[in-house]
Parts: sequence; C-alpha cells; structure tokens
Amino acid sequence: MQSQVQVDVCHTLPGRLRVHVPLLRLDAPFGLRLQGLLEAAPGVAAVRLNPGAGCAIIQYDGASLQPAALVSLVRESAAQALRPESTSQIILRFDVFTAQGLSPYEFQQVQAIKNAWLTQPGGILVWIARALNVVTSLGDRLLPAALFAKISQVHEQLLGQWQQDWQELREDEGLEHCEAMLQASLARCDLLAARARRRLRLWGGGEGAFFAVLGPLGLIGTIPLAIVQALKIIHHIGLCYGYPPDTETERLFSFAIVAAATAHTPEEYQTALDNLRQLHRDISDSAAKEFLTEVELAEVTGETKEAIISLALTSFSDSAAVFTLPLVGVILGAWGMWTFLDHIAEVAQQAYQVRWLLRQGRMAMAREE
Repeated sequence: MQSQVQVDVCHTLPGRLRVHVPLLRLDAPFGLRLQGLLEAAPGVAAVRLNPGAGCAIIQYDGASLQPAALVSLVRESAAQALRPESTSQIILRFDVFTAQGLSPYEFQQVQAIKNAWLTQPGGILVWIARALNVVTSLGDRLLPAALFAKISQVHEQLLGQWQQDWQELREDEGLEHCEAMLQASLARCDLLAARARRRLRLWGGGEGAFFAVLGPLGLIGTIPLAIVQALKIIHHIGLCYGYPPDTETERLFSFAIVAAATAHTPEEYQTALDNLRQLHRDISDSAAKEFLTEVELAEVTGETKEAIISLALTSFSDSAAVFTLPLVGVILGAWGMWTFLDHIAEVAQQAYQVRWLLRQGRMAMAREE
C-alpha cells in the first residue's frame, strides 16, 4: 500500500495555508478522512476541501502552529488518511453535535454532512431570491389557501399509504417492518435510500416535463406538484432509516426538511437549520410533541409555502420562459424538477442520517445552558 501522498504547498499566508493534494480528485473518502484528521489537530481552526482542484485550504492559529510544522502535519495526516480506520479515535464536532466511536463509513458520512451544513447559500441565486421577496405577495395568487389545503389533503393520503410504500421499497423479505432499519447499519440504510431517490427523481422529472409543455400555466401547476413530490420523497427516505411518517412529529420534520432545502439566502438557511436542529434535540430528548397546535402547523407550513414559491419561480421559470420552444421547455422542465427533488432528497438523507446516529448513540447534542 502507498505510504506517502503527494502534498505540495501552493501558497501560505498568516493563518492560512493552501496545499495541492492530487489524490483529493480521485478519492473522496480519503479527503474526508484527511479533513477530519487535520481539524482534530491542535492549532487547526478549519479545513476546506476543493476536490475538483485537488486542494485543501487550512486555517490555523499562527501563534501555536508554525507554517513548517503545519506542512509536516499535513503530510503525516495524508499518509495516515490512506487507512480507513485512522479516524476511529477522533471526536468529530460541528455545530451543536459531537460524534465519536464512528466506523470509517459513519465518519465519512458525518464529515460530509458537516461540510454540507456549514456551506451557506451563495452566488447569483441569493440575489435572485432576495429580489423575489418583493413578489411574495403573489403567494396567495399562485398558491391560494384552498389549493394549499388540497395539498395538505394529498399529503395526508401519502402518510396513510406508507405501509404500501415500504413494501415497494424494502429490499428483501427479512424487512417486514421499516423499524428494522434502526438495527441495520448506516451503510445499508443509505443504500436503500439511494434506491428510493433514483425512483422518485425519475418519476418527478417526467412530471416536470409534462407541465413544461403547458408553458407559463404549467409553472403554476409545478408549484403544488413540487410540494407533493418533495414530501413524498422525504417520507420514503425516512422509511429507509426506520421512521414511518405516521405522527405529527414526522409531519413537522418533513416540513422542516423542505424549508432547509429551499432556503436561498443565508438568513433563511440559518433559520431553517435552527428549526431542524431544535427538532433533532426534541426528538433525541423524547420531548417532541405528538400533536401540533394549529398555530404551530400554520407557521411551519406558511414558511414552507413561501420558500416553495420562491424556489419554483427561480428553478422552474426557465421552462416557462422558453415555452415557445416546446422541446427546450420540456428538457428544462424535466431538469428543473429532477434537480429540485435531488436536492430535497439530499437534505432529507442528511437529516435522517443525523437522526439515526443520534438514536444509535453515535452522535450527541450539546446540552442547552
């Protein structure tokens, strides 16, 4: 086995080092292990990976760690990261979570979730989302109360069909009940979730293409369709981790996931993560309410409604804008819905992975003071 990894210093500034590690392009798990090993080292504040460029950017405390020593640390950590078991003793911390005693696979997944949750929305979509705040008053026209009530009814029907959904999802006869996934490994849960994601993304892409044929009017139809499909894929992924959507707690959890996945500004994203974090805390403390008051449910669904409208206008408007070119509109409509559901599925899987790990005692939350 290779014992050395190529590490070249790109440039160094006080408190910041950029290194080129070509293996980062080829081996994602290696990169996550390297990141975890470096972040656990004294004096290292943060590590950001750029796999496409094969680089790592390391922020460190210059008072306690000299550049030459840091370069040596990177080379030693890179050689160590070749071994999956190298992270077994690391206590991984991010946000209000701590994780320890993780298997190599679990460590890589938690490190990936950490990177995803710490990535703030950016780019042109932030400016578009902020500009669209001026049209939030259109929400009641694009998605009136009666239509949203109908969506809620469809949601309830989906909840009532979860046993049938599980029978279609389960991979063998030894999984009669979805709660059995709580005793399965995280890797097995993830494999089942990947199957669910593939099926529903393809189905949603086909529906997105259909509505794109209708041009601008199809955009309006896409909004409620997006909500229903998003909730459906969240519930299917929840089943893969042993959580049937048969309580008000699960309903709230699904709406919180939608809000986090559809946040397009740093402020909205932070609020959504705060809500999701609080739900994780309540559920892990067995303090989650089994019944939501109408006021609480209205607040959650209202926030989700605004987020979905904003997302629909930004993500699906291209297909409406080119409705005079049917083929292009169909392609963009299918792609818009596919990418939307893919992102919903990704955020949902991360949320349920955290929940599964908390349930298994692999992760814990800091106590509130």
